Amino acid sequence: AVVAAIGAAVGMRNGNGSKATASKAVEEEVPKIDVSIPYDAPAQLAFGQMAKGKRVEYAKFKDLYEGKAVAEVKKKVYGQKVAMEMERMDKEIEEMQKEMDGMFS
Repeated sequence: AVVAAIGAAVGMRNGNGSKATASKAVEEEVPKIDVSIPYDAPAQLAFGQMAKGKRVEYAKFKDLYEGKAVAEVKKKVYGQKVAMEMERMDKEIEEMQKEMDGMFS
């Protein structure tokens, strides 16, 4: 498919001026492979690593795994918001301190 795309982009032509059929032949030879990943692949992988032969209900594990992931993202977002607010407050405090210092110089 990549070769076909390159050939089409470059506009390969054979001796009589028509587009080359080599790219089409290559495209037909390459089997189509499904490379899609299930949305719950991380949960499946973690479950497989943690279960190790134990009888555990996947559906409950998946719900907990996804809930934990959401909580971790929320924590990070809130942490960034807090850091930004603290930075803003530090600047405000610094400006007030400069103003106070200026009163005595």
